[in-house]
Amino acid sequence: MRWVALFSALLTAGCAILSTGPGHIDKVLVHYLDGEGRHARGGTLLDRDIFQRELRDNPNRIATVRFDIKWAGTALDANATRLRVEIRGTKQIVPIVIEQPAGIPRQMASWTGVALSPAEYQKLGALESWRVSLIEGNRTLSHQQSFLW
Repeated sequence: MRWVALFSALLTAGCAILSTGPGHIDKVLVHYLDGEGRHARGGTLLDRDIFQRELRDNPNRIATVRFDIKWAGTALDANATRLRVEIRGTKQIVPIVIEQPAGIPRQMASWTGVALSPAEYQKLGALESWRVSLIEGNRTLSHQQSFLW
């Protein structure tokens, strides 16, 4: 009988850990873009990784940066749900903040891209750290941040 109680307690705790709430951010990919707005030369992940390495090795070829955010949500107000990206750079003491509507909330994850304008990227300098938040109304549902944030 103790085994049944222990098993149900562990199962309940596991479900609580896996519960993500009404909205969550699964992944944030930071992509540098060249002057033509490309983050890769081809369609494979290898093409993307090689091109991103080339851009990092030659910062003068970087025109801007884009954050591709994988997020999901259920029962969210599409009009009040937005993504906030805060970015710190080498030239900017105060973080640059970009907010945009997240789009239609889905139970399955969707991707939303948030990009700096080239002029903002020039003000920023080299990217140092970032934080991305999923917000509904005045409440932050989820966030992810870089190590140096």
